[in-house]
Amino acid sequence: GQQAGSTQDADRARAARLDSLKMLFADAKAYGTAHDAYAKDATLPRPKTDLQLAALLPMLRGAMPVIFSADRVTDIRDAITFADETG
Repeated sequence: GQQAGSTQDADRARAARLDSLKMLFADAKAYGTAHDAYAKDATLPRPKTDLQLAALLPMLRGAMPVIFSADRVTDIRDAITFADETG
């Protein structure tokens, strides 16, 4: 029915947002790795500055928590899976 379709749409939208967030975190991790490498060896090409990715580094390095709003069991499971996959 209508509700099943809207629930599936909401689940797909949530999955797409989580996939985007995973990609953003992966980009931030690579960004941090590149900047760390440059800090140790200035002969490497200097990485470009990206303030959005730089702002995520404290979260990736455990200095700042990442908080998800999770009202349903599936939301909670997705948040746990995201945490496991991204460290």
